Amino acid sequence: MEQDHALKYGDSLVGLTAEQIKTFNWEEDKTYKDLNLPLFNLAMEKAKFYRDRIHNLDEDDYEAKRNFYENIETELRDIRLKGDLVIASFFAAENNKARKDEGNALWLKFRNWQSDKSDNAEVLSIIEQLQLGKKAVIPFHWEIEFPEVFDRNNPGFDVIIGNPPFAGKNTTINAHAPRYLDWLKVVHPKSHGNADLVAHFFRQAFTILRSSGCFGLISTNTIAQGDTRSTGLRYICQNSGTIYNAKKRMKWPGLAAVVVSVVNVFKGDYKGVKLLNGQEVTLISAFLFHSSGNEDPEVLQANANMSFQGSIVLGMGFTFDDSNSGALGN
Repeated sequence: MEQDHALKYGDSLVGLTAEQIKTFNWEEDKTYKDLNLPLFNLAMEKAKFYRDRIHNLDEDDYEAKRNFYENIETELRDIRLKGDLVIASFFAAENNKARKDEGNALWLKFRNWQSDKSDNAEVLSIIEQLQLGKKAVIPFHWEIEFPEVFDRNNPGFDVIIGNPPFAGKNTTINAHAPRYLDWLKVVHPKSHGNADLVAHFFRQAFTILRSSGCFGLISTNTIAQGDTRSTGLRYICQNSGTIYNAKKRMKWPGLAAVVVSVVNVFKGDYKGVKLLNGQEVTLISAFLFHSSGNEDPEVLQANANMSFQGSIVLGMGFTFDDSNSGALGN
């Protein structure tokens, strides 16, 4: 129980800010007027208070920690549900208008439930449809789960480290619920649908960092290439991010035959030493080079309508059976 308040579960790429939950909209356009916002704010203050109390307790004071933890879960229950309904409205439809219509309907259901807490079966059923099944979407709202991190001057995490998953466009689509890729492109503006999923983890890490915070993530080498680079490192470098340490084409130390890149990013005005593959440099670009800029290469107009797509290998292709050592022919 000692660290239960710090262990969280959910999809770190699918969630809302506190302001988006307040306005019942992933775009924060103030469409919805929630008359219970004072209760929302009070619940967040209480959750933060209880989490602070847990931090200040002795390590072996398990009973007090459990009581505070249960109080936190009680305060956040309705807020989580509200945020999850917003996410459900997005994943329920194919286009923005239909999503807005679904949002209107779910907003009314939520308001009705607020006025009559005795009947929440319909609201809970909507959440269950989102969160259950083979391709479930389990939202994770960073700002309400860690209020002590985001409700302070210079909000956000100090440090983030991780080994996020790598997945190409088709794998991302097939492995997730319908419209998952649409969600990523909405929450990460100027991202590309062909980008590897890992680029979105770079974007999310950068988003939830505080100013002067830093993150270190492992990626495939595609993080510095093509649409993945444009979606991740290019955007970060153009928005007050500085790559201060990077190792390219590093052989994975474990059993897997994988070559990776390790990238460290500082959020803000970085004044320290920059290292690229262990060598001190003055600049590390989004391409993980020690020179040049971060912008996407210009398209050659002379090649317009001439080159489209390279070869796509389907099926087994050309393979060798190592178990068959016999010679060809008679």
